[in-house]
Amino acid sequence: MSKNWRYQQLSLVYAVCITLFVFLGVNLAAGDELVEGIGLIHVIAPDRTSVNLTHDPIPEIGWPAMTMDLGLSELARAQASQLMPGMVIKFTLERDPEGIFQIGDVQIAPEGTSVDAAKSQGDAPGSTDHDTMDHDAMDHDTMDHDRMDHGEHGHNMILDDEGMVMNANHDRLPEDCSAISQDYEFKIQVGRHYTEGRPGVIYGYSEHEINVEPCSRIKVELINDDSIRHQWMVHGLPRYLYPQGMFHLEASGGATKTGTFIVPSDDRTYLIHCDMAQHMEKGLKGQLVVGDGNGNLFSIPGVSGAMRSNAEDEESNIWNQAMVYFLGTSALGAVIVLFTSIGKLS
Repeated sequence: MSKNWRYQQLSLVYAVCITLFVFLGVNLAAGDELVEGIGLIHVIAPDRTSVNLTHDPIPEIGWPAMTMDLGLSELARAQASQLMPGMVIKFTLERDPEGIFQIGDVQIAPEGTSVDAAKSQGDAPGSTDHDTMDHDAMDHDTMDHDRMDHGEHGHNMILDDEGMVMNANHDRLPEDCSAISQDYEFKIQVGRHYTEGRPGVIYGYSEHEINVEPCSRIKVELINDDSIRHQWMVHGLPRYLYPQGMFHLEASGGATKTGTFIVPSDDRTYLIHCDMAQHMEKGLKGQLVVGDGNGNLFSIPGVSGAMRSNAEDEESNIWNQAMVYFLGTSALGAVIVLFTSIGKLS
């Protein structure tokens, strides 16, 4: 009896191990990384499927502070009825069925929560103050959302069927520049053809890094070789020259757009990216280095390491699940052997 009881104890231990392994396997299969962020809402799409916001850095996925559009999950769409432009929100990111990050869960941030990125860009309020919001005066049905670009008016915009040029500046000098130091012209091509040697990304620029002198004038010709829209945006420029601190080129599929801007005198590295939903994560990210710059930005293709791709995430999940099920199956086999031995002893 004592020997049989010992075998039964071991069997119970193995059964507990199997339960733990299966539980772990379910969590690994369903538990894509939980990423959280804080952002200031600028615009909510009329159909409440996306928001435009400025968020603080999200280091878990290599995103710097920036203004961008993010899609909403079904849960977040239901929660969006309580949101309005000017609110600070806390949100989580999850991947949609296509592997693209979207807001999975969203809540109004506690009063006093601030978005440092919005403050540094001059956006107001930059923090949640429910008492100063005139909720009754906000009529979302009468808002012309299509004319709201990044939550701010006053952009210098040229828009046509082939795309858009925003905040072009040919001759107005930054306050810290006495003259144009040098003129540059760059031809930037964008599309699926420019991803060679960069596994896991879908889109690419022909150049992901450009270097210029301080106080230089830069002319960029953006050539879109794809059939869908792409953008080339620079963030962090002086707001007194460039509303929202950005210069923006957008070209429709097969189109070309050209624009010019002037950079200030400080040594700095500026973010370049495409603001179309998840295009940056899929490869359209670069940097503009003025003078000596101030260090490389995160995950610039070909410059500061490869971006973590959906394919890598999927491969990692497959290996994790395979290991869990291998261990679980091994434990199950051991239990079967033990029960067989117990039967023979009986």
